[in-house]
Amino acid sequence: MPSSAKSPAVGARARWLLAVVSLAAVALPFVLVRVPPSTDLAQQVAQVRLLGDVLAGGDAAATYRVDWLAPNRLSYALLGASWLAVGPEHAGRVALLVLVLVWVGGLHALAASRGRSAAATTLASVLVFHHALYWGYYGFLLGFPCFALWLHLLTAGSGDEDSAPAGSARLAALAGTSLLLYAAHVLWLGPALVAFGLDAWRRRRALRTVALRVLSLLPIAALVALWYPTLPARFGAATVWGPTPWQRATSPWLVDAAFGGLRGPLEGVFFIVVVSWLVAAFALWALGRRSVTDAAKTVETPAQSVDPMLIAVGALLVAFALVLPARYSLVLHFDSRWMAPGLALLLLAAPPLRPASEPPFGARGSVTALLAVALLGVFVVVTGAGWFVFERAELAGFEDALSALPDEPRLLGLDHQRTSAVVEAAPFYQLFAYGQVLRGGTLNFSFADLATSLVTYREPRMPGYSPATQDLPWRWTPGLEWHPERLRSADLEHFSHVLVHGGEEVQQRFAANPRLEPLSTVGTWHLYAVE
Repeated sequence: MPSSAKSPAVGARARWLLAVVSLAAVALPFVLVRVPPSTDLAQQVAQVRLLGDVLAGGDAAATYRVDWLAPNRLSYALLGASWLAVGPEHAGRVALLVLVLVWVGGLHALAASRGRSAAATTLASVLVFHHALYWGYYGFLLGFPCFALWLHLLTAGSGDEDSAPAGSARLAALAGTSLLLYAAHVLWLGPALVAFGLDAWRRRRALRTVALRVLSLLPIAALVALWYPTLPARFGAATVWGPTPWQRATSPWLVDAAFGGLRGPLEGVFFIVVVSWLVAAFALWALGRRSVTDAAKTVETPAQSVDPMLIAVGALLVAFALVLPARYSLVLHFDSRWMAPGLALLLLAAPPLRPASEPPFGARGSVTALLAVALLGVFVVVTGAGWFVFERAELAGFEDALSALPDEPRLLGLDHQRTSAVVEAAPFYQLFAYGQVLRGGTLNFSFADLATSLVTYREPRMPGYSPATQDLPWRWTPGLEWHPERLRSADLEHFSHVLVHGGEEVQQRFAANPRLEPLSTVGTWHLYAVE
C-alpha cells in the first residue's frame, strides 16, 4: 500500500531530524562559555602544549619524554586536532564539544543500527552531561562511542558469518575496534570482553566462530600484557570501597552517579524522568503484549520489542556502578562513572513509549518524540545557564590574570575557593594549567608528573609515582593544588608567578606579602609576580 511504503522513509527522516536536534542541543552550553567547567581539561590541553614542544626539539626534548604505546592516548588526537584548528585559547572547549558530539552521535548511530527508538535516544543524550565530563575524564568519555562501535560489530549479522572467508573483514574490524578501545580508555576493555561472552552465549555461536574472534583479540591482549607491568608502584595503593551497594541504591548517590555535574534540582528531576521513561516503556510494552489476542496478534518489529543484548550490557554497567569500589588505586570514581552509559543503553534497549500494537510512526510516536526534544531542550538550556553563571561569576578575573602572564613562567596555582555554587565537582584547582597552555613554562603540579601521562618528565621532579622516585626530596610543599593553605614562604623561591583564586580576605593577605607584586586584581582570580 502507498501509505505503508512511505513509512520507512518517514521514519528515517524523523530519526535523522532527532539526531541533528540532539547534536545541536548538546552543543548549546559550549556556545555560551569560553571555559567549560571540566576539571582536568586544562591539564589535558597542557599535555598537547608539551607534546608540541617536545616534537619541536630543543630543551623540551631533553626535559620530557613521550610514551606513545600506553593506553588512553586517542583523546590527544582530538585535543591536538582542535589545537591546530582553533589555537590553544579555544582548543579545550572545542575538543570537549567534539567529544560530546561524538558521544551523542555514537548513541544515535547505535540506535539506528539496531532499530531502536529515536525518541528514547534523544532523551538519553542528556546523560552525556554527567560527572565524568565535569571532572574532565576525557579518555573515558571517548571510550563510550568506541564501545558502541564494538557492540555493533560484535552483534551484527544473523549467524556465524565469521567462519566464512567473507568474515575476515569483520574479524579485522573487531581487532581494530579493540585497539581503538585500548587507545581511548583501557577500562572499556572490561565491558567489551563481557559483551563478547554474552554474545557468544546468547547467539549460540559456533566454536569455530568464537575461536576466530578470540584470535582477533590477541594483539590487544599482547599490548595489555606489555603495558600492565609498567604501571607505577602507587597504582597498588589501597582500594576505597565507599558505600555498600544497598546504600548506593537507596540514596541520592544514584542521582550523583547518573549526573553529578550541577548543583540544584535539575539533575534529580531528570533522573526521575529517565527512570519513569524506562518503567513506562516496559509497562506499556507488557500491557500491549497481553492485550492482543492470538487471532489478531502481529509480529513485533525490532523497533517495537526489547533489545536483550543492550539490556544485558546496560544492566552490567549499572551493576558496575553499584558494586565496584569508589576508588581503585589512583582511579577516582571507579564505580559511578559507569552509571550514565548504562542508563543510556537501557533507554535504547527499552521498547518505544507506546503499546506494541501501535504503528511505529503513529501520532503517539510523534508526541513521544516531541516530548523527548522538549525534555532535552529544558536540560541543555538550564545547563547552559548554569555554565554561563559559573563563568561570569566564578571565573571573574581569570582571563585577565592569564593575559598578565609573561612567556615561560614558573607558575604556582593556589585555589582557596575550592567549591563552586554552580558545579558539584572541584572545577577550579586545575585551571591554573591554562597558564601553561597559553604561555608555556612549568607548573607546581602537572600531568607530566604522572607516570601514566602521554608526556612526562625524564627526570622526576618529586617523589610519589614510581619506586625510583621515593627517595627524592620535595622541592616545595607537596599537594599545594589540593591544599593551598600549606604554602610556606620558602615555596615561593621555586616560582616566578602565583595565580590565586579566593575572596577578598585571601587576596588582601597575598597582596600584603612584600615578596609578591599584584599584576591583576580583577574578580576572584589575581596574579602575583614573585620578587
